[in-house]
Amino acid sequence: MTLSIKHPNNFLVGREGANCSAIARPPLLHSIQALRGLAALLVVVFHLVKFKVHFEDGSFQYLFGNLPAVTRGFVGVDVFFVISGFVMVYITQSFQRTPGSVLKFLYSRFSRIYPVWWIFAGLAALQLYLTQGMMVRPEYETLVSSQSSYLAKSFFLIPQSAPIVLDIGWTLIYEMYFYLVFAVLLCFSKKSLLPALVAWFVGICAVAIVIPTPEVATSFATLASSPLTLEFLMGAIIGWLVIHGIYIFSNRIGVIGLSAFILFLFHDFGVLAAQPLWGKIVLFGIPTTMLVYGVVNAELKGKFKSPAWANALGDWSYSLYLSHLFVLSALGRIFAKLAEKLPENLSLYVDLGHPSNTAKYLFASVAICACIIFSGLCYRLIEKPLIKLSKNVMNLKGTSLRPLTS
Repeated sequence: MTLSIKHPNNFLVGREGANCSAIARPPLLHSIQALRGLAALLVVVFHLVKFKVHFEDGSFQYLFGNLPAVTRGFVGVDVFFVISGFVMVYITQSFQRTPGSVLKFLYSRFSRIYPVWWIFAGLAALQLYLTQGMMVRPEYETLVSSQSSYLAKSFFLIPQSAPIVLDIGWTLIYEMYFYLVFAVLLCFSKKSLLPALVAWFVGICAVAIVIPTPEVATSFATLASSPLTLEFLMGAIIGWLVIHGIYIFSNRIGVIGLSAFILFLFHDFGVLAAQPLWGKIVLFGIPTTMLVYGVVNAELKGKFKSPAWANALGDWSYSLYLSHLFVLSALGRIFAKLAEKLPENLSLYVDLGHPSNTAKYLFASVAICACIIFSGLCYRLIEKPLIKLSKNVMNLKGTSLRPLTS
């Protein structure tokens, strides 16, 4: 059993680590991009299933009722967290532990998250103002001290009692926390990284078992003690294994991870109902970690190549994640206006009874395609230009710190 490998592009890593040569940037992993895209698509399907169809009598029903596989699309978030931890270690493997490198890391992360987030959070705030007359939902008004502080915390992804202005962005609060703590770890030697990650993992387990925490952080205390951090750390640890060429039984581990993920997507054996937060970590965080470990090593050994469409979807995943709720909302209004013009078997909004399966699947097909197409446009017209701008800004300041690619 071999414990070191020669990666593409003469990128050599092994158990000795520091004695191996390295290039400035590690090989781009298309498998990670593909997993990102599929994770974003899971979240889209989750919200699509939760789409409410309202009827003349004032009642409503979810579009697809209670189909287990698709109603658990929220696990796409768990996939994102594991991938984030892996990417943090993978892209910083050749970093010199200097203040400049840490600033480079932070700038690259902030410039990838904040600018696009500000655009969609701003649209959400504008929509609230136009529909509600205020930029905070009425049901959350008692939880905030003022609209200005609420918006400031929302835009800068600071935990607070009320859900942020575009509530799907709650995951980004965790992302920013991961980046900040990991930046601190980058200040120390490379040899200390694995012990630090393990110590962080053990500490979170100890605190989270004693102090129950909500899934969505409402303060810095609940953010720091959240078990969701374990998913990030699991990804980071396999990132360490990968850059050191350790791929023990990686193929088998990847297959087991994929099989377990699919199994639990359809049947969770009641675990999620009993332990929602820990259940997600055990049922989906661990299998995702195994899957990432297997797929990445297979790609680096030239035994796996993700399809081009999945790679493209991965490129668009951030835009897809942030924009899809707007697309679903707009499509709901369009279908409502077309209700009288469409045949009854194709309309979601009928005078008597519930929409047909044909109407449901038509809407779902149109919605998924529209979300993907719109995210592609957002990526090309908004996200990609902003990435380029962030690089130019750093170059204009005369600094060598350039944003990292993820």
